[in-house]
Amino acid sequence: MTMEDADPACGGTPVVVTHFEEMLTALLPAVPAELLEEEPDLADLFAFQRHPLETLPAWLGPDARRLLSEQGLPRQAAPHLSFFEAERAVEVSAMLPEPGRALGHDGGGNLLAIDAASGQVVLWDHDNGDARMFVNRDLLCFAECLCEFPYGVESKQAFLQAVAQIDPEAVAEGAFWPSGY
Repeated sequence: MTMEDADPACGGTPVVVTHFEEMLTALLPAVPAELLEEEPDLADLFAFQRHPLETLPAWLGPDARRLLSEQGLPRQAAPHLSFFEAERAVEVSAMLPEPGRALGHDGGGNLLAIDAASGQVVLWDHDNGDARMFVNRDLLCFAECLCEFPYGVESKQAFLQAVAQIDPEAVAEGAFWPSGY
């Protein structure tokens, strides 16, 4: 890992933008290729969707643009998250309660997005009148938290401590990670 790609705004271990896909998939258990062919949902954990630069909004910061265009996001990730391909992200972004870039949704159908004004990753809770829930201060901190999650399945407390090192606000009362686990 190299520090030149790190986001200094994040706490803990730096996110290395150029290795996000490799870092996240390395944490997943080894799965035989034939099982991946038989189980498309399982294969989605290993399939990353890149977003062409021309589909990304101009307001999106350079690190987020680089992560989405060069590494992408997995089709699915723990905890019960699904991410949009570029075309769908553009369509859904137009329907967000506030300007932003749609990323995907949680298992309850609540939208995950990057807020255009702040750059924060937020969740729009449709069951509560599209109430805004803080997820992370930016996309790179969110990616770093995704990389920590597989370790969290053993211990919620250990996972939340790791998240607190990355982004202290992300473990505050009412934030996504403590409630989305």
